[in-house]
Amino acid sequence: MTFYLKDISGWNEIKNHLLDLDGVFSFLTNEFKEHCFRVLVETVMEIGPPKKNGKTLSFEEAMVTAKRSHAEYGSCFTAFQIDYGICSETFNEIYPPRIDYELAGPCHITPRQLRDFSEMAEGVAIFSHSRPHWIWHMLETFCLREEVLRLGIPVISRKDVGNLLKTQPEAFRAVFEKLGWNAAETAVIEDSPVNLKAAKNAQNSNRGSPKTVYIHHGKPFDSAERSYVDAAMKTLRDYFKFSGFLRRNAECAMRPTSSSFLSRFSPSGRGCPPAVR
Repeated sequence: MTFYLKDISGWNEIKNHLLDLDGVFSFLTNEFKEHCFRVLVETVMEIGPPKKNGKTLSFEEAMVTAKRSHAEYGSCFTAFQIDYGICSETFNEIYPPRIDYELAGPCHITPRQLRDFSEMAEGVAIFSHSRPHWIWHMLETFCLREEVLRLGIPVISRKDVGNLLKTQPEAFRAVFEKLGWNAAETAVIEDSPVNLKAAKNAQNSNRGSPKTVYIHHGKPFDSAERSYVDAAMKTLRDYFKFSGFLRRNAECAMRPTSSSFLSRFSPSGRGCPPAVR
């Protein structure tokens, strides 16, 4: 599946776009992920090492913990902080310089595309579960740091929302409040369905929930996830094209029953925004 759209209703009200970073701007390679896991565990073992019931974790056990932490919290380090009390400040000083950011996959958008999208939208912001140092290193790797600063795009980290996890609706609610955004006028773009489930429950008014967009990079899309995912597409560049299409066809988009309009966005892909090449 390349493109999925639950229905067209409500998209004409979207003014703001809240973008995740790592898995939305780029598809992170398995090589990069394994590199990050390994460097993280090496760093934790150097700081700690983590102990449980008086027993020190082996390197292999720490690797399992890092991967479990990423699955549960969206952060490889959080479990070490919660379960073993590893100091985050020390970790944040040592870990980032050891990462080979060039191993990350290529960014799917250019600075020009980000600028064009930002100028088209009323509001654009980046919300990452990562710490500020990681966010800015990744933006530098993607050649977007200077453009983000020039455009004044807000960059929000977990630290800015009281270390709330993205699996908690309160995290998204805190971001909407910080930005002064109405949830019902916002699209949340993530590569993690579990985060979109939390975002869907993050209403900050009686007008409704945000629109949720899953960037799937070709991964399978579970039918159970469709209850809280409003749209799914392969890359962030596809989402930019989709948003531009809606803007150009705003009058038609205000009539949800328009079969000619809906046919352009059939799950079969006919008439979808052009695939990324």
